[in-house]
Amino acid sequence: MTAAPTSALRPGAAGVPGAGADGREPGRRPRLTWDRALRPGPLIAVGALASFVAWSVPGAGLDRGYVTRAPVTLGGLLLLVVWYLASCVAATVGHMVGGRVRPARSLDDVDVHRMETALTVVGAIGVVYSYVLVASRASVAAALNAHLGNELSSVIPDQPGLQTLRYATPVATALVVHGFVTRERRRTLLATNVVLLAATALLASRLSLVLTGVLVLFLFRDRIPLRPGRTLLTVGLAAVCAFFATMPFNYVRNANYYEARDIYGAVDMNTSQVVTYLGAPTQVALGQANALYADDPATQKASLYAAVLPTYVPAGPASTSSGGRRYAASVDVSRSLTTNSVFADNLAQGGVAGLLSTLLAAGLAGALVGHFRQYRGPTSVAAGILLYGFAEWWRTFVFNDGFLHFGVLLVVVTALLVGRRR
Repeated sequence: MTAAPTSALRPGAAGVPGAGADGREPGRRPRLTWDRALRPGPLIAVGALASFVAWSVPGAGLDRGYVTRAPVTLGGLLLLVVWYLASCVAATVGHMVGGRVRPARSLDDVDVHRMETALTVVGAIGVVYSYVLVASRASVAAALNAHLGNELSSVIPDQPGLQTLRYATPVATALVVHGFVTRERRRTLLATNVVLLAATALLASRLSLVLTGVLVLFLFRDRIPLRPGRTLLTVGLAAVCAFFATMPFNYVRNANYYEARDIYGAVDMNTSQVVTYLGAPTQVALGQANALYADDPATQKASLYAAVLPTYVPAGPASTSSGGRRYAASVDVSRSLTTNSVFADNLAQGGVAGLLSTLLAAGLAGALVGHFRQYRGPTSVAAGILLYGFAEWWRTFVFNDGFLHFGVLLVVVTALLVGRRR
């Protein structure tokens, strides 16, 4: 009789190897793991808190994305607290409902080896095509040498196409990293995905790196104990690693921008980038909350669908690239910033009605997370992709974005094509 293959994605609850009905393997798994933290509600709360802390910390000589700090009023602050509490409740209720929907047998316990290989091939096609497209319109080497990496991504069409396939790379990399640690070591496949991920990061900035990090953490969620001291140390080390991992990409893409503002050195540049990335959404959210509490006419729009309709639908909402212009009268923020909190952007597009539809979207996304995390095997990674949307909730609404829809659909279709584990 042949022994069953070893895999960390073996049968069990929520794609956890050898787990029982409660998601733990008696005698081997820690009682409390990151599986409890990687849920929609906690992710929304932690993101909002991190953004507020970054906005609150004083500091001179940094480019924060604004000059005049938004005032903290009782009415505006209460509105934001109610918003984030409502977001957590909607997502949590959806997560509970989705967890009661049985997994589809055809997507359960899929062959992880074939899934990793298939996703790597798909990602490679997308990356190669993207660089061929870029090279036909601009000099890649010249742009990188001149620290104008942003120009590379600007020539790639926003419409769906072969270039969209590059977003398969974060999913493939996360699965391969998980397999490398928990099963046999497929070194060639791992090296290939690392190269593809680095190439993708040059075109997609932080998105691909952050998504990969969320997916890796999700796949290892049941193996990492959730203990106060160790958790703080883990988060701290992860933050330091993320800072230095993104530093070269930020320098290549934005060095000229920061030097024009008398900010020199890769460390100082990346520090400014992180402070802006984390703190600017709170700046704008507070400004918009103050305006809403004061009954500003700019916040009185009423559209249920404007903020949540998919961005690739012809009648969809205006791109958030013009976000700073939509609320420039209520808060000081650089017009170059495009992701300024779900609250601010969706309020600007649809008013209070838009915020209500956003909460409904949070509930639906939470339900999908609760459903997909039940799967055994690599199909459960679709839940991690959706959790990325909640991890970004403090900053930007991605549940109507094509790349997220593509990622979830890619996992489902690939799982159906590669078949179940034999």
